Parts: sequence; C-alpha cells; structure tokens
Amino acid sequence: MEDILLVIKGMSADFSKKEKELAAYIQAHSRIVPKMSVQKLAQESGVSAATIVRFCRTLGLNGYFELKMLLAAAKEDTSSYREIKMGESVRQIIKKLERQNTSALKLTLQGLEPQTVEEMLNCLHRAPAIYLCGTRNSAVSVRQLAKRFELLKMILIQVGSYKKAASALAAAPATAVFVFVADEHTQTAESIQLFELAQQRKVYTVLLTPNRNSAAAQLADFVIPTKALRKAAFSTGITTITEMQLFVAEVLFFSYVTRFGIEIASNI
Repeated sequence: MEDILLVIKGMSADFSKKEKELAAYIQAHSRIVPKMSVQKLAQESGVSAATIVRFCRTLGLNGYFELKMLLAAAKEDTSSYREIKMGESVRQIIKKLERQNTSALKLTLQGLEPQTVEEMLNCLHRAPAIYLCGTRNSAVSVRQLAKRFELLKMILIQVGSYKKAASALAAAPATAVFVFVADEHTQTAESIQLFELAQQRKVYTVLLTPNRNSAAAQLADFVIPTKALRKAAFSTGITTITEMQLFVAEVLFFSYVTRFGIEIASNI
C-alpha cells in the first residue's frame, strides 16, 4: 500500500469517532509516530490501544508495526497532499494528481467487491426500467452512465434533483433499479427519503458513494465505493470522487456487456 497519509485522508468517512481522533493525530505528527509504541501513541492521541488496532484493521493493515513502516517510508507530511493551489508548477501538479488519483483508485478497488457487482448486474438485466439520479457534481457521472446503458437499449429515466427522483420513483414498477450517485454535496435527509420510497415500491437500489457508512448506504441493496481525495478550491466540478465514479461506470458497463452481450445482440 502506498501513500498511507493519503489513504488515511481518503478513508476518513469510514472511521469511528475515536478513529477519526487518532487519524488527526497521526496526520499532524506523522514524523514521530513511527518512533512510538502502541501505548505511547494511545497516551498521546487520547485513544485506547484497542482503537489503534481497529484503526490498522480498517486501513487493511496487518497491524501497528506495518502502519509505522508505511509512515516512516512516507516522503512528505500531510501538507504535501493538500489541494492544488494557484502558482504551482506543472511538475508539482503532475505529482499531486498522480498520488491522489493512484491512492483514490486503490481505495475504490479495495471496496469494490466483484460478487456485489455481479449480483447488481443481474438486477439490472431483469429490471423493467432503470432510474439514474445524481445532483450537482454527480450529474456528470450520471450522464456517462446513461450514455453507456443507452447503447444496450435499456429503458432509462434520468433525473437531476431529489424532487424529480421522488416523483419518478412514486410511479416505478416493482423490480426496477434505482441508481443514486452520491458526492460530497449529497443531502442526507433527502437521499434517505428516496431510498425509503424505493423500498416501498420494491425497487432495487444501488448507491455509488464515498462513504460506505452513510445512512443511505445502510438502506441500499448494493453499495459501490467511489473514494475522494481532492477538492480544488477553484474547480469544483471535478474531484477524485467524479473520476472514481466514471471509473466505476466503465466497470459496470463492460462487466454487463461481457456477461450479457450475446443475449443483447440477439435481441437488437
């Protein structure tokens, strides 16, 4: 695993309250943590040793020793992983984007379970209609998904607001599929209402989200991670969330084609 500081930053939404406190301490003291014992880190960060063990497990590490090795190998502290700023050189931008995108992809792949995708594809294939919803930045990814699945002659209903999504779902047939693409602007209460409405209509739900522990994720039938590591202050339209959403869209499209392509071709 590379860029452990970026990994910690990207997984912040997955941490418990105590794990977030630990993560903040590690990010602020990444140079001295490798020299600390578990007991010393627990004392300094204000968490228990058990929290440190759970934190390492959440990161996918074998234990605290591996975390220390990765921190010791990190070339720069968290200040080097901030958003791209005005006046930075081309070389600096290339290196930042490389680190951020590589780490975001690794985090996304870490939570992308092939079995979940396969089960979701079966629901898509049987669905009488597919409802796609994404607001603000996520609308870019929804448009890409729509373009891809329109090639497969699927019945698609694309909406760009919570109100329109609710109206569409209110008339949705059973076993339809509702795909909601979440980003950093997703409103919790409204998204929960959409998933509850989908459940009432016996509609299968798919959630693309940077936060697998969100309230909406607890309601969704299928949760697909899209990890975020970057938000540019002067370019709010594209972040690593969007890039990971587009990556997942490609995974879904090509997986569907390779699985059902012969049947699709015979029906066209």
